[in-house]
Amino acid sequence: MKRTIQTYLFWGILVVMTSCSTDDGETTTVEDTRIKIAYAENPVMGAPIDTISKRIQDARDFSLVLQSHKNAFHLDANTGILTVNDPLVFDYETNPLLTAIIEYQTSDGTKELEINVQLENNDDILHFLSTSQGIYELSSPGDWIMITKEEYETLENNLSEIDYCGTTKEQYDLVISGAPDLVHRGSFTVANDNGAEIPAGSYLFAFKYDIIPQVPKINIDDTQIKVSETSVAMGFNDLGGTLPTHSIGEIHFVLKGNETPLPTIGFLGMYKDTGVWTNSQFIGEVYYYGAGNVSNLDDTVVNQKSFKYQGLATTIKQWD
Repeated sequence: MKRTIQTYLFWGILVVMTSCSTDDGETTTVEDTRIKIAYAENPVMGAPIDTISKRIQDARDFSLVLQSHKNAFHLDANTGILTVNDPLVFDYETNPLLTAIIEYQTSDGTKELEINVQLENNDDILHFLSTSQGIYELSSPGDWIMITKEEYETLENNLSEIDYCGTTKEQYDLVISGAPDLVHRGSFTVANDNGAEIPAGSYLFAFKYDIIPQVPKINIDDTQIKVSETSVAMGFNDLGGTLPTHSIGEIHFVLKGNETPLPTIGFLGMYKDTGVWTNSQFIGEVYYYGAGNVSNLDDTVVNQKSFKYQGLATTIKQWD
């Protein structure tokens, strides 16, 4: 996460609060009470962090006077219980350290306490999965795991710095009338040329596509995700293993343990031995294709449509 003016202002104010200048220009540091708390990332809203009244005898009338990240914390003025206010801020990859300055009253007057919350790094994909957690844990790096639509959307909405690849969100979601491309049902490697590239430095970690009902190919066991660092028409290599066996409809997957970001802008394609819906209609859209499971796509179709597949990528690695 980029440093904001608010963050710099926080530390500037903190320096003023914890130091004072003497007549001869030297700086004397005022000794404050500071505590450090190790805390798991991705908590739920309202999760307790610490209870100040249990730490400090005779403490009362608590107030949160400063925090390093806007709306991160909530403090109960009566009990001194500090809780999570905005769970999205508690993300190790973007905010590994969060700080709160708390003011309270004692019989000796007004005091201050600085709480530094050091987040612990966890596997965000594992955290946000629900029904698929078990198979994800048992899988090996490079395996694609079938997940539910709800799990895919949870990853989409909660992981940081998401980019849509293969099709943009708008292109994928747009519903148009008309049949899918009948010519390229069956065994083809395809790649949309529609501007939805994989940004340089990104990790692709999730994928979905929408399969046409097709007889006799009901159980699909050979679909392969492909990425090119060269162009949308050539240089495609497999990303991970083949997708697990699945059937018709819209199917969702997550990739375990992608450790290698793309060094350049990348292009997302797929090998499929079935039909895939086309679902977009923007002037100038193109797709490339090649017969079979191939690296180079020698033919082009200009039809203002895109195959309905989509990947999720991020420049921030948020998994083990």
